[in-house]
Amino acid sequence: MEELEPKRPGQSYSMMTDVVFPEDTNYHGTAFGGMIMRCMDKIATVAAMRHAAGGVVTASAGPIEFYKPLRAGQAIELTSKVVWSSKSSMEIDVRVTGEDFESGERFPTASGVFIFVAVDHEGKPRAVAPIKAETDEERRRFEEAQVRYLERKAKK
Repeated sequence: MEELEPKRPGQSYSMMTDVVFPEDTNYHGTAFGGMIMRCMDKIATVAAMRHAAGGVVTASAGPIEFYKPLRAGQAIELTSKVVWSSKSSMEIDVRVTGEDFESGERFPTASGVFIFVAVDHEGKPRAVAPIKAETDEERRRFEEAQVRYLERKAKK
C-alpha cells in the first residue's frame, strides 16, 4: 500500500447535534442505548471518511460506556475524531454530551471507540494516512489505541 501524508487528529474532527424525541425513548423515558450507538456510529463514519478521503466500513465498536441518560426534549451532541491509524484501519474516539435546554446543564452521556477500515470501490482495504499526534493528549490517545490494536490482533 502507498505511503500517504500524515494527518492530525483534528483534521477528522466531526460534530453533530440533534434533539431526543419521544419516539427515541424507552419505557423509562430515556433515550434508547441503541439510538445513541447508531448516532455514535454515524459520527464516527464521518470522521473516518474525512481521514480516509473516501469509503469506509465499521469493523468493530467498543468499549462503549454510558454515563447519564438523555430524556425527550434534551439535546444530544456527538463529537468524533480519528486518534490512531494503521495501514487501512483507524480508531475513532466518540464523545456524547447531553444538554438540558431548560437548565442549560451540559453533561457527559456516553463515550466509545470505533474501528473502521478504508475500502475501495470493490470493498477491498485501501491505505489511509498515518496519524500525526502533536500534543501530549494526542500522543497519549494514540498510544492507548496502539495497545488496543495489539490486543485485538493477539485475539485473532
